[in-house]
Parts: sequence; structure tokens; C-alpha cells
Amino acid sequence: MARQKEKYGKKPLHRVERIHSDELEVMAKDMARSINGLVKITQSKVEARVTFVIRGNLETTSEVLKKVHEKLGDSVEVVLE
Repeated sequence: MARQKEKYGKKPLHRVERIHSDELEVMAKDMARSINGLVKITQSKVEARVTFVIRGNLETTSEVLKKVHEKLGDSVEVVLE
């Protein structure tokens, strides 16, 4: 594949390290502990998905969602190049 890209003047893509599943599990456990809920993280070649499951009444879940939003809010910036 690299030769084809060279032929058309394109540089070969650099290899990106994928986060290992044991590291994803640790991240999920840390997040789950902080929200007192369930967190599932999956990663593929095209996307990473984080699922939060927060059980409780409307008041409790609303409070947790507000805290998650407050912590993530504007502080998460993803720069795609």
C-alpha cells in the first residue's frame, strides 16, 4: 500500500497506538466509580464509544448528568488533523 501512495505523491499514514482493552477497563471502572453507575468503553478503528448507565430517580440522574456535563463541558476539545 505504501508504494501505491508514493506513486500518487501521498505520504503513508503514521501508525496510531490503540488503547489496550485492559486500559479501557481501568478507565471505565474509574469513571463508573465517580458517577456511581456503569460505564462501558468500546473502541474500533473508526470510533470510540463511551456509554454511561446511571440508575436512580429523576432527581438523582439529573444531578449526575449535570455533574458530568460540568466536568466535561467545554474542557473537552478534540483536534482532528
